[in-house]
Amino acid sequence: MAARRKKVLVIDDIDDDIRIIEKGLKPFDYEVLKAKSGEEGLRIAKVEQPDVILLDIMMPGIDGYKVCEELRADYATRDIPILFVSAKVETSDIIEGFQRGGDDYITKPFSLQELAARVNAAMRIKERQDNLKMMSITDELTGLYNRRYLNERLTEEIERARRYKYPISCLMLDLDHFKNVNDTYGHQVGDLVLEEFARILKDSTRVVDIIARYGGEEFLIVLPMTNLKGAQTLAERIRRNVELHRFAKDLALPVTVSVGCAQLDPTKGDEMDPELLIKLADKALYEAKKRRNTIACA
Repeated sequence: MAARRKKVLVIDDIDDDIRIIEKGLKPFDYEVLKAKSGEEGLRIAKVEQPDVILLDIMMPGIDGYKVCEELRADYATRDIPILFVSAKVETSDIIEGFQRGGDDYITKPFSLQELAARVNAAMRIKERQDNLKMMSITDELTGLYNRRYLNERLTEEIERARRYKYPISCLMLDLDHFKNVNDTYGHQVGDLVLEEFARILKDSTRVVDIIARYGGEEFLIVLPMTNLKGAQTLAERIRRNVELHRFAKDLALPVTVSVGCAQLDPTKGDEMDPELLIKLADKALYEAKKRRNTIACA
């Protein structure tokens, strides 16, 4: 599979400046995205997730300083390197650029070689940061998110659901009698089962869903913009996919999953609390495990 082209978003209201930047970056085969206002730049950044942003300061509407602050305040864009490219050359302007969240500051007019060198350096730094971040937020065995990161994201998604008034649901899943697999076949086979189960979860869910290994053989999925009925539908899909899957070494012991479903809906007066959502899902899972390979809802 071919590697994804790196994206550079240029936010500048002057066409000639955009063309000059494109010329300087052309030898590196970056995909150059263009926005002629701060508002347009914010929209594109959130959707396209560029690797680097080149940001002018003096623009109609919201200026570059404000755009930078908004990019840093949004979870989806807060870690993207931002390089100010501006005709404002006073030391105070440059200092303000860094104070507002910029990672570098290039003054106009600029050398194309210097521009390219700074963008390339920002790309390298971001790649290293992305690798380190992925290691810190994922479970080593399954490649799913870890519990610490899950708690962080759940808090953010609960707040977003509260603000925009849409339901959010949660599935808590547990592999039934998983200890028997470890005791019968050994932990190496048990680990293979966990890896395969993680792949089933990834294949069964949407891109926006947040899947984490919660502990041992317990997993949790956060479902933004999903009501309880939608959560139940997904839970049944996962349960069925596990039932049909041929696990490592064609285990003689059946591998099944029990699922607890829960929902919080701000339009129904629910308390929008992440701990409450997990508690409800855990309670539902407890009921499901009494019967094994079933789904229960809080």
